[in-house]
Amino acid sequence: MSNSKVYDVVVIGGGPVGLAAGYEVAKTGASVMILEQNNFFNQAGSSGDLARMFRTMYTEEFMAELATKAMKHWDALEKDAGVSLRWMGGLLNFGDKDMGDDTPEGKALVRSKFLSANDFDRNTTWADRELEEIQNALQGA
Repeated sequence: MSNSKVYDVVVIGGGPVGLAAGYEVAKTGASVMILEQNNFFNQAGSSGDLARMFRTMYTEEFMAELATKAMKHWDALEKDAGVSLRWMGGLLNFGDKDMGDDTPEGKALVRSKFLSANDFDRNTTWADRELEEIQNALQGA
């Protein structure tokens, strides 16, 4: 007796794009097999472990637009899965100074508000000050 099965669609590659393609096809009711040369969730690409990141800032405008459009798909996937798949953090990107003002970094710089040293200090909570207050409170000072 054979254990063979026929699939409607076979996806080659189980990285982010292959898994997304397989997921979307499976939602139509088709049977899907995904073939991946490595273990899933491996370190072979930039989409695994803590090194992964999703960004919308690209020098190429079409890439920035594509990434922005992809955000709604991430939202839908999280809703379908019932779990949070992302957490938002910050990224400080200085960019390439030789690329000029016509880059995402340059455009952001033009729009940014520059703070004086006094503004920066007033709007910032410094960890060493907070720790000193906690230490004094614990010591009964």
